[in-house]
Amino acid sequence: MAKQQSHVSLSVFIGVVYALVGILFFDIYIEGAMLAFVFVLIAGVLPDVDAIDGPPARELAGLVAAFVPIVLLKRFPFISEGGIVREVFFIIVSFLFVRGTLARILANHTRRRGMIHSIPAAIIVSELAYLLFDGVYRVDRLYLSSAVFVGFVAHLLLDAGSDLDIVGKAVGSEQKKVPVLKMSAPTTGATLSMYGAILFLGWFVASDFKEPLTRLIRVLQ
Repeated sequence: MAKQQSHVSLSVFIGVVYALVGILFFDIYIEGAMLAFVFVLIAGVLPDVDAIDGPPARELAGLVAAFVPIVLLKRFPFISEGGIVREVFFIIVSFLFVRGTLARILANHTRRRGMIHSIPAAIIVSELAYLLFDGVYRVDRLYLSSAVFVGFVAHLLLDAGSDLDIVGKAVGSEQKKVPVLKMSAPTTGATLSMYGAILFLGWFVASDFKEPLTRLIRVLQ
């Protein structure tokens, strides 16, 4: 298994390249490219949240807990209508609740190198990233969500590469390790749940392309 420093270094390198490609070839504005760099960096260490006591799990809980109140304040303007006291109270309560709940979920429902280290998990996270930015242009949404997928898969590939034991395989003493490029869970129920989540989120992602696809079909006709 690759060390945390290796994942961070690889994520930084890929994030810089990804941001430059977006600016030079896809006319992505600088702020969007910088956000994509951050997404690659976060996604590059995200699979290690299943290491319950590790830094990624703690940092993810704190990041999500800080982000959720911002999203809710935007979605529900009536919260802000109560003034600064209501806003501060809501932010503090939301932060503590989300951080504690997420930490408990990670502790009770994940295991080291479980289904979080898998291709379906990468797809789910990238779909969530796409749906999160509903007020952004479609090309930018694809660019940002792809950054999450690229960072996540880069982590899996680095883990898979570090697991290669060529010498051990040659002499017949290779140690069996948990695969990281998984497409299914240990149980049928977990596998169906993950692919159900992919289809559920994918429906909303596909719905965003209904209008341009309809226009394209009309032009072709």
